[in-house]
Amino acid sequence: MADDPCLFGAAAAPASKPNVGNDPSGHRSRLRQRLLEGNDDALRDHEVIELLLMQAVPRRDMKPVARTLIDRFGSLAAVLTADPRTLAAHPGMGEATAAALKIVVLAARRLARQKVREAPVIGSWQTLIDYLTIDMAHLTRERVRVLYLNR
Repeated sequence: MADDPCLFGAAAAPASKPNVGNDPSGHRSRLRQRLLEGNDDALRDHEVIELLLMQAVPRRDMKPVARTLIDRFGSLAAVLTADPRTLAAHPGMGEATAAALKIVVLAARRLARQKVREAPVIGSWQTLIDYLTIDMAHLTRERVRVLYLNR
């Protein structure tokens, strides 16, 4: 008798799967999982932006903002290297979200520079191209470089 589910009222509804489609935390955890288990192509550009923005705004859906940033600026690189004031003025953005994007650029530059510093002196054309790419990739205006190479 004690095992009868109707003994103390209506039977409880069977447990159902949570509606992951409407659950932002489910979406976020799936994105994180794809990032951690995948390769460089595991996430699309707007998803990379979305994950970065989620760090600054943990309780708001940042997918629409990420998509409009990509639409406005044209690429992941263009969003990340955009002027911070322009980013902060974009709808759905602010100082904290702009900073969340800019810190990635800072970290990438330091990582790339460290790699170049640890490399031997420029000994091939490819090394020279790699160095110049790292050094000038973030620039939004043309810059002339004069290199004096002995060889």
